[in-house]
Amino acid sequence: MKKIIILIVGILGVLGMGGVLAYQYSQDTPLIINTPTEKIEEIVPDDIALIDNDEIDKEAIVQQKINSIKKRLALKGLIIEGDGYYRNQQLPLALKKYLEFYKQNSNDDLVIQKLGDTYFELKKYGSALNYYKLLGQLNTDTKKKLALSYIASNDITQSTIQNEFKTLMEAKNFNEQELFYYTQSLSCIGDFHQCKLGFGEYFDTLDANGIAREISYEPLIDLKKSLENYVNFQVDEVYLKDAYMISSWYSNGLYSLAIDLGNKLLLEKINYKPILKIVAQSEFELGNYEQARKELGKYYAIDEKDSAINYILGIVNEKLKDYVLANIYFQKSLDLGYNPSIDARRHIIHNFYLLQNDKSLLQAFKKMVEEEKNLQKEDLALAIYYHIIFESYDKAFLWSKKGQELFPEDGDFFAYEGWILREEGKLKEALSSLQAGGIIDEKNPFIFINIAYTVQELGNIPGAKIYFAKVISIAPKSDFASQAKAELTALEK
Repeated sequence: MKKIIILIVGILGVLGMGGVLAYQYSQDTPLIINTPTEKIEEIVPDDIALIDNDEIDKEAIVQQKINSIKKRLALKGLIIEGDGYYRNQQLPLALKKYLEFYKQNSNDDLVIQKLGDTYFELKKYGSALNYYKLLGQLNTDTKKKLALSYIASNDITQSTIQNEFKTLMEAKNFNEQELFYYTQSLSCIGDFHQCKLGFGEYFDTLDANGIAREISYEPLIDLKKSLENYVNFQVDEVYLKDAYMISSWYSNGLYSLAIDLGNKLLLEKINYKPILKIVAQSEFELGNYEQARKELGKYYAIDEKDSAINYILGIVNEKLKDYVLANIYFQKSLDLGYNPSIDARRHIIHNFYLLQNDKSLLQAFKKMVEEEKNLQKEDLALAIYYHIIFESYDKAFLWSKKGQELFPEDGDFFAYEGWILREEGKLKEALSSLQAGGIIDEKNPFIFINIAYTVQELGNIPGAKIYFAKVISIAPKSDFASQAKAELTALEK
């Protein structure tokens, strides 16, 4: 029982995960929003009023100050934890922390922004929109996300919805180019030809000095280039030209528009591969996984050797909980040279874990460790972990040595080596390896809790107590510390 507890605690502590396989395996491959961690000067906007009154007990005032500071620090801690999860793409865990903060302080624009961004990443566009609407001042990036969230969560084919959207953008101070881009783009649903003419006239407009309008909004610049390609493309087939503009809208996140116009184009040019792919990927980005699978199937029937399509079919089937079929597509994407291959391998491992197919899980880990050129520390740590769990000590030991070579400044792999040796009854060798890791990484509780157990098994109870206490001192809020406290209590009986 000790072995399992140490391992689970070790993985959680070393990788900072909310579950053994929760890091990148539980996520698909979303657009990564690089949101910097803002410096939080004031988490609680209004301090508790402290009235200088002789009748108020001074101790009560001091306690009030202490409580105010504690609340501030606790709230700040939620943001810091949430940001850590967000950076690691553990979005559900980030959302949980941000919501805990929001329940205590619903007027803080910082956390409102983070909630909107997290829901946006989770493809929960309606929820993202609700939070973005609460913000007073929006930067260019947030205005774009608000617009995309609105388009993704509403029936944009209705003129009333388009009018409401324009009103919202005006209320949120969209500038002239931002406003034109979205309103004119949505007008393409009703009349694509007139829409294109409208964009052309806008780009060709000259000022009083005869100088062309300067375009500064990036999505509008991109569309201008697409329209120029459209005009200059020396082919009469309109569908080929229209594909330029549809591709631009897809690239800038207007997925609903890309689907609507893409499907109309496919009526004219059945099985046109570039548009089939755009429509399928747009359905995926909107979280419409059943429809995405249907559209991807049309493309796959034409070209089953597209590695990216095989990969996204794996993602879609994983979302729909068809893990066996998902792994077939992920493996085929690898066979076709999909890159980054590490992502496909991680999904394969994740799905074997969910299927409780232990034999295939270990085989997938073996392939990853031996074949993957972009192997990360977390990947290798999980491979070692599961091989220890299933008592495949030879491979686990070999990979621990590999980890020491690849990541020489990380003491974790010495901890794994020591742990394996301890499981095999080689206590003195285990202690030697663990102590070597402790020299490299003096603040690693994973190492020292293993040292504590090894020393205890060698019969040195006073020494074990010292190391359990050390675990508590270097990582007081960790699961390692909780385990160490329980062991100390047991030793005192």
